[in-house]
Amino acid sequence: MKTVKILTIGALCASSLSPLAITPALAITLSGDTTTAMAGVCDADLAAKLTAPLHDGRPSLTVEVVETGQIDADPVESNRVETPGTRFGTGTPTYSGFTIEGRPFRTGGSVNLFGDKVAKNKNWPASEYDFTADYSTTTTVSYNCEYTRYSETYIPAVEGTPVQGYYIRDPEANGNIEATERACAEFTDKGPTWSQWGENQSKCLFITTADAVEPVEEQWIDNAPEAAPELTSNQTIDETNTVYGVAGHEAAAGPWTEVGNWLAEKVVVCISPKRLPGTWTAQNGYVGTNCNTTYFNTAPWGGGSQTSNGTYISVPGA
Repeated sequence: MKTVKILTIGALCASSLSPLAITPALAITLSGDTTTAMAGVCDADLAAKLTAPLHDGRPSLTVEVVETGQIDADPVESNRVETPGTRFGTGTPTYSGFTIEGRPFRTGGSVNLFGDKVAKNKNWPASEYDFTADYSTTTTVSYNCEYTRYSETYIPAVEGTPVQGYYIRDPEANGNIEATERACAEFTDKGPTWSQWGENQSKCLFITTADAVEPVEEQWIDNAPEAAPELTSNQTIDETNTVYGVAGHEAAAGPWTEVGNWLAEKVVVCISPKRLPGTWTAQNGYVGTNCNTTYFNTAPWGGGSQTSNGTYISVPGA
């Protein structure tokens, strides 16, 4: 199991005791807000478990956030918003929404009027489009608040003592024995406060009965830090990340109707009367008011020869 350790606020004052170690833990990267929240949970847990501090005020307990895994196999997606790009149809289209566009026109020597039949709808059986997506993903992460305990050993102060002993006459000394012995006794009487105490003197030897004891100041020695697994608490938190502008392609967007103008064909829109008197008849969905002889006489040509009369003479009133 890989872990990442995060030193919490409560442990900062003890950072000299426990260096911060960080190693990758999850496939996702936790945000600063999430790691701060995790540290806050462990700090609160620490506050409830704190014991007496060390003699110098350092905490006797610190806590670290240790990620232990990702609970859900896949992040949960939410708040998805797709912005489609240009759509295009696939397959063989059909057309609908026919209408007659523009003014009717004459063709060659025909006695009828013609028009452009236009389709407004191009119906595709299938379509595709590119898109960009914004969405959020939520991953539930488990972590522990793991503790380290610190302790110290107290060594009390020891008061030092000078060397203990007395002076005697040097057996090899010359001169008056009694006078020398009195001088040695006087050296002994001076005691440990004498600056030359413990040193051999002229004709006198110092006999040690107890060695000097060096003074020792009181000490606090740090013991090795110890893990406190019995204090570990298990936690979970949701990490939510929002991504923007993720490119994608929809290859199965289904049927789609493209709106526009597509020229289907030239068709008869006004049929002239076959005999006098007679009435012009609109055809192929034409709903205009130009099906009459007056308009026919001034209508523009849309094709064919303008000098070919054909059956033109059959148009009433022409």
